[in-house]
Amino acid sequence: MPPTLVDSIARMRIALVSPYSWTFPGGVTRHIDALAREFVAEGHHVRVLSPVDPDDRLTRLLHRRGPDPAPLPDYVVPLGRTASLPMNGAMSRLAMTPSSAVRLRSELRAGNFDVIHVHEPIAPVIGWDACTFDAGAPVVGTFHAYSSSWTPNTIARAIGARTVLELGALGGYSTIWLAGAVPDDGRVVSLEANAQHAEVARANVAQAGLASVVDVRVGPALETLPKLASDSAGPFDLVFLDADKRNNPEYLEWSLALSRPGTLIVADNVVRGGEVVDGETPDPDVAGIRRFTELLAANPRVTATAIQTVGSKGYDGFALALVEEA
Repeated sequence: MPPTLVDSIARMRIALVSPYSWTFPGGVTRHIDALAREFVAEGHHVRVLSPVDPDDRLTRLLHRRGPDPAPLPDYVVPLGRTASLPMNGAMSRLAMTPSSAVRLRSELRAGNFDVIHVHEPIAPVIGWDACTFDAGAPVVGTFHAYSSSWTPNTIARAIGARTVLELGALGGYSTIWLAGAVPDDGRVVSLEANAQHAEVARANVAQAGLASVVDVRVGPALETLPKLASDSAGPFDLVFLDADKRNNPEYLEWSLALSRPGTLIVADNVVRGGEVVDGETPDPDVAGIRRFTELLAANPRVTATAIQTVGSKGYDGFALALVEEA
């Protein structure tokens, strides 16, 4: 097995954040436990910040059974009780109380961690809070139940988007999910370089009954974006970048020009199987993503993070950038 980033750095302080109850372990919890044990064996300082349900009457009432009797490892820091919620076709036991978020922030602030690894970053409340709280350490995220189809829709609905700009329609798959998230008087402008792809996208959007919401425009995005700006088409509530990655740095510039404070910029496929760590890459798409993330990190107008995903397309991820200033 090739060495990982963690292998190359001695004695890191690592926080593993889980939104799920440690005392009712599922697949994600077992994965985090195995990861923690491996890091501890390598000599790293590890803390798993996770909800823990005590073995008492209230737990049995909330979850209809008592917790597993296994002892709590020394590296687990309890974040409070959980409640059962239906997610991904199963019941998930998630911490939902403000006190859990307060304890999480306290531990992240005091831990002096070198890296914070958040599992299920959009899971309430722990996942959200760990990703948005500034603890002075880099944050990475892993989706264990990631679905590329519903993610754009979920993000658009979560922020209440009414206007969406998409770069890269292809066959209109993500376009349809985005259009399904905006209200009836909302608008999705989708830019597609390939005329044949645009025709297919329009047909699929019409078949989905969303033609009145979607405007598919044909041409290279670096030509159609200036036209949008000159037509005062913005600002957009959500910008979804899923076109050629080599031009992501330029797409970021135009995204900001068509944004407002509160706009969310989402860039898909920014990890590319880990290739983004290669500073000598000859791949122009990987180089474009590297420059894009560097620009995000250096731009005071945005607050951004990159989230890893593992799914049917392998190991990848997306970047989220919140526009803070006009």
